[in-house]
Amino acid sequence: SNIHVIPFGVKTKDYVLRNEKREKGKFRQGKDKLVIGFRAENAEIKGCKYLYEALRKLDENAGIRLICVGSGIVPADIKGRYQTTELGWVDNEAEMMDFYQSCDVFLMPSLAESFGMMAVEAMASKCAVICFRGTVLEEVTNAPDCGIAVEYLSADGIAAEMTRLIKHPDEIHWRGEKGLERVKLNYEFDTY
Repeated sequence: SNIHVIPFGVKTKDYVLRNEKREKGKFRQGKDKLVIGFRAENAEIKGCKYLYEALRKLDENAGIRLICVGSGIVPADIKGRYQTTELGWVDNEAEMMDFYQSCDVFLMPSLAESFGMMAVEAMASKCAVICFRGTVLEEVTNAPDCGIAVEYLSADGIAAEMTRLIKHPDEIHWRGEKGLERVKLNYEFDTY
C-alpha cells in the first residue's frame, strides 16, 4: 500500500509580499537587537515552562525583546528581565503576519504536535525556528539544515542555542531565508 503525506500549506505569496515591504514588523522597535517570538500557553504540552527556564539563563543585557501571542500568562520575573509585548489571543491573519514579521527567532518548544503550523508560518516570515528533537517540528523545520532542534525537554539546549544565535546574527538571517525556501518548496497552500 502507498502512504502519502499531505502537509498543511500557507499562502506563501502573501508572506513574500509582506516580507518585501516590511521593516521588521509593526511590533518591533528601532532599538531592538533581537526579538524572540513565541506562543504563550499554560498547557504543559506547549512547553513554555522550558522556554521560560531558558530565558532565565540568558544574559538580560543582551538586548532581547519578547513578543508573544496566546492566552498563557508570562511569568512576572520574565517580564521583569525583558521588555515583553503580550498580544493575547490573535485570530486575525494580518495581525499574525505582523507578529511573525516582528520576530527574528520563533521558539516553539512544544512537547508534541500533529503538524506545527506556527513553525511553518514563522519560517514563511523568515524567522529562525527553535524546537525540540524527537517531535514532528524537527522534520517540519528540516533541522538542522533550516530549523534548530535541541535535546527534548532541555531548557539548557534552548538557552545555549539562543546564546549562540545572539553572537551570530548572520545565522539568524540565513536560517530565515532557508525557512522561506523550505515553505515555498513544501508547504505551499495551492499544493496542499
